[in-house]
Amino acid sequence: MTPEVGFLRAMQEDEDDTSRLVFADWLDEHGQPERAEFIRIQCELARWIPDLQHRTQLQLREQDLLTRHGETWIGRLQEYCLSWRFERGLAHIVMDAGRFVRRLASSRHFLLRVEELFRAALVENLRLENVREATYAPLARVGALIEVTGLDLSGGELDDEFVDGLFRSRSLGRLRSLDLSNNRLSEAGVLYGGWGSRLLAIQRVSVRNNLVQLSVVPKGSLSLHHPFFTHLDLHGNPLTEPSHRYLGTHQNGKVWHQPGRPPRLFNSLAMQFALIPAGTFLMGAPAGETGHFPNETPRHEVTLTRSFYLGLYPVTQHDYETVLGTNPSHFSSSNSGGPNHPVEDVTWEEAVHFCKELSARPEERAAGRVYRLPTEAEWEHACRAGTTTPFSWGSAAWSAQANFSGQHPYGGALTGPYLGRTSPVGSYPPNPFGLYDLHGNVWEWCNDWYDKDYYEKSPRKDPPGPRKGHAHVLRGGSWYIVGRGIRCAERCYTSEAPVTHAGTIGFRVAMTLRG
Repeated sequence: MTPEVGFLRAMQEDEDDTSRLVFADWLDEHGQPERAEFIRIQCELARWIPDLQHRTQLQLREQDLLTRHGETWIGRLQEYCLSWRFERGLAHIVMDAGRFVRRLASSRHFLLRVEELFRAALVENLRLENVREATYAPLARVGALIEVTGLDLSGGELDDEFVDGLFRSRSLGRLRSLDLSNNRLSEAGVLYGGWGSRLLAIQRVSVRNNLVQLSVVPKGSLSLHHPFFTHLDLHGNPLTEPSHRYLGTHQNGKVWHQPGRPPRLFNSLAMQFALIPAGTFLMGAPAGETGHFPNETPRHEVTLTRSFYLGLYPVTQHDYETVLGTNPSHFSSSNSGGPNHPVEDVTWEEAVHFCKELSARPEERAAGRVYRLPTEAEWEHACRAGTTTPFSWGSAAWSAQANFSGQHPYGGALTGPYLGRTSPVGSYPPNPFGLYDLHGNVWEWCNDWYDKDYYEKSPRKDPPGPRKGHAHVLRGGSWYIVGRGIRCAERCYTSEAPVTHAGTIGFRVAMTLRG
């Protein structure tokens, strides 16, 4: 084993940055100072930096290094990738499953070449797009998968048979993270059947938005109390008990603290919340941002002096009905929606009422949890998550990244599908704080009154919003709007055309702890 391979395996299996920083020192000693610097910068940026100036300097240097060396570091692997990026110094790549399988069939040497390229590029996570029935069996036998510790098969229409076969593969023995979200899994057995003998290293599993029904954990099985789990995401499955009750040691406490993302909490309804750190950020759109509106300017520094918890997802129809006993949603179960879709057609007053009733529940009062709508500044800080681009993922948007009118993308992105309705919460990738659906799906109420000129006069610390007004602020865009309307800086209010369509307005809640 070469030193590089040894370092790679140590880094893939290290939950903190220790091995990455040791590897950076080794790179310095072996004539690669800029890659060493890049790894150190990404590791530092993965931990929230409250100081805006320092964070901005690091981001600019990160982008400079990536522009000059990124293609060299990813190497020839880019020939086989749909896209690639680096997280904390290691590569996260996206490949087309069908194309991958066809290459396997056409060349006996392709597999060995891919394994070498994975190692050379320091690949940590592989996402496979377009996984279909014809690719199931070949993928389960791919030895190159042993080179990754993270595998993303979300949104691939996978069924129980495929996943059961995948778990029995000899190619996944080092797998630590597996994302099976937004598929067609239905049997509880697939969640534990093969893990006892094959996937002993597994720690993080997401089966969000599947059809898994769990009422009784089979006695004597490995079950969902796998001793090595640090995270199991069952959100959006038809569970007979809230998902956190299958992870008893995590109930009402910290669920998972992935490096670079805030710790999460459950409440008594199994709603999940992330701790959003205090700090300084740039609020509003820069003058040169394409498609920005006057009410998004001037861009200005805002400092939030207190951290707060914010829902990972918009409030769902299930959450709303559990608390208030009604469901006002246009896209309900009888109209292309369902319990795990965001509640919508909700007024600001109804959203505030939900927060008050949730706070008054006995379990929440006992835990000291108080709910409210986020301020507009809190919302944008959480959405940006330390980024300064139009979207939390970058400068262009197409509808594989968020639920919006995909025929009208932004920033030169390709056109994409237009669902014409809401999607289950968590159907698209999260932002750097681990929050879902802040771009698109439904508009989200903020606590603030709307004032188009508020940025000219708002305080720079903890802006509370105007003291009075005629409408409240909505942020984030919806399934009905074009790409420019889901930018981080987009501001709207109820009488504007983008929010008047049925089924477009929802909300998410902030939470603070008393005492």
